[in-house]
Amino acid sequence: MIRLENKTATAEGSKVELAHWDAVREKRARFFKTLPERVGEKVLDPKVGYVLPIIPPIMKWEAALSSNVRRVSILTFTSKMSCASFSLAAGPTSSHGTCQSADLPKPAFVKRSVEVQREGGFADAEAAGMIGHRGPDGKKSVPVSGTDGMYICDGCYAGKGNYARLDSVQIYQVVRKIWVDRALAKGRGSFVDEMVEILSAALSNESLLRRNLASSNHFRIHDSGDFFSVAYAMAWYKVCRRMPDVQFWCPTRQWVAPTFRYPLTENVPPNLALRPSALFFGSRAPLVRGLAAGSTSSRHNMAGEGHWDCPAYQSLEGSCASACCRTCWDRKDIPVNYRGH
Repeated sequence: MIRLENKTATAEGSKVELAHWDAVREKRARFFKTLPERVGEKVLDPKVGYVLPIIPPIMKWEAALSSNVRRVSILTFTSKMSCASFSLAAGPTSSHGTCQSADLPKPAFVKRSVEVQREGGFADAEAAGMIGHRGPDGKKSVPVSGTDGMYICDGCYAGKGNYARLDSVQIYQVVRKIWVDRALAKGRGSFVDEMVEILSAALSNESLLRRNLASSNHFRIHDSGDFFSVAYAMAWYKVCRRMPDVQFWCPTRQWVAPTFRYPLTENVPPNLALRPSALFFGSRAPLVRGLAAGSTSSRHNMAGEGHWDCPAYQSLEGSCASACCRTCWDRKDIPVNYRGH
């Protein structure tokens, strides 16, 4: 039985670390009320790109930090993806996260997921990955590891590990959300104009890219978090169209939410690989008409089921660049499986 407040869950006799959404909520709540007035307007630092100054700084004693937080970088650089990305707070809205789909009760979520795929002409919703995993022989299989069959939101990486342990990560994500809300509230494309300016500066900064071993023409929307409103999602669509030479990739669960279903699937920018995320570890990637092939996560290979098994963590440096792979961005026709690690 899986319980969100527990640190581990038992499945097939194996212990699996769960996302610590309760603990994360407490860390975020401490800053949601006090930070907005302390977040300044963006400033360009040639070494790290655009940053948001914190005035006055967040002192070490306020969050048990290793150092004071005087500014927050708007973009992130993760070693695995070898590119710049944007990170917001993940998890259910009850934990101050941006993943609204995580608020849905699991039975309602599964029911809605099946309906969406059938609306798109995918009649066999189970085979499409909504209910369970099927092996190469077409027969439904039992979970083969401690994670397969578990609800992905319960074991999300963005709610554990460094994402959950380091108060500074949570502070950074809260600050970025404050900036996004402020930019969207200004209207008239303010968020779009600002994000295009931020991306253009970062992707043309050769020393910044070299230092982070990052690509100049690949970008990931949300290495943590999701589209928290239709207006926010459509703003990113406009950013993509304004930067046709950059390949964007974004995983999302919002394809399940009724208010997002049609806005997300209509007129997706050609340079955006918007991949619907699976519900359960070990299930097949979702198939949603109008979006790129979906993504899933499993402890076993799924190449025999038509999926691309991400080679990054098996590469020498554990990165997309080391694996010489950009499938997530460039091959919208191929569903992707991210191996458990």
